[in-house]
Amino acid sequence: MPGTRSVFAERVAGGYFVDFDLKREELARYGLSGRPTAQDVIMSAVGGENVTTTIEGRARFPVNVRYPRELRDDLDALGRVLVMTPSGAQVPLAQVADLAHGARARR
Repeated sequence: MPGTRSVFAERVAGGYFVDFDLKREELARYGLSGRPTAQDVIMSAVGGENVTTTIEGRARFPVNVRYPRELRDDLDALGRVLVMTPSGAQVPLAQVADLAHGARARR
């Protein structure tokens, strides 16, 4: 993809959860609903989005784009991710959600 600086395969063996508690009053202040705007930002930044599929022989593999691990592990950095409001303004995610580390998960 244009602008990509590095690409690597990442196997998921386990990880940490980040809990996002959306602040309904703050969302309403900015004219946001929990979905699609705020939750979509959270899902794409942390969980990533499949942008295409690569085909290698008979195998198909999704290509997922998301923030690098060092940004996903940093609650302050995640809190600075911008959420677009219906008016076109951008507000930091921490303004409309409380972020906290959750428990370690095993897959």
